[in-house]
Amino acid sequence: FNPVNAQYNPFTKITDDDFPQYHPAIDGDYVVYQDRRGGGVDDIYLYDIVSGTEIALTSDPAVTSVHPDISGDRIVWQDNRNGNWDIYTYMISRPDLGAYPLIDFPGDQTSPAIHGNTLVWVDHRSDQFSANIFMYDLSTYDLTQITDDNDLQQYDPDVYENYIVYGDGRNGNHDIYMYNTYTEKETQLTDDPA
Repeated sequence: FNPVNAQYNPFTKITDDDFPQYHPAIDGDYVVYQDRRGGGVDDIYLYDIVSGTEIALTSDPAVTSVHPDISGDRIVWQDNRNGNWDIYTYMISRPDLGAYPLIDFPGDQTSPAIHGNTLVWVDHRSDQFSANIFMYDLSTYDLTQITDDNDLQQYDPDVYENYIVYGDGRNGNHDIYMYNTYTEKETQLTDDPA
């Protein structure tokens, strides 16, 4: 690699608004992000890198939509249009379906992450002060509770292939854990008392 001969690739500015845009996620030619355009509530936007077009997936001024993620054709986010946080989805190949609820159990479902057919999220179904990680397989419709600790918080899950990672406060501090969906084994990745 010779930095003198390297080509310059200019940045592409996707948003241009005085209010914040954040929580971007990318897969293939698509970027999704949370946008507080116009100073109102947060909405979810989809940007097509190839065509340079942007569409609002949510735009109701009475609804807050946050924490988007994307995998292939499917976009997921948390949405409070029903009075609590649920997981909504939009399929790029099926715009006629619009946004619709994917996970809407009692209590709040937050922080969704998706990879392929595997959706993970934080679930507050028992109460607002405890949270567990759940997984849903979109191809088999199987729902699996990954953690079972109603006294402490699990948070910020992410998924890639057969691995789910998340933060966990079970040891009195915040550590990172990993769950293997094939072996159904959990591994503590960090163990720092700080």
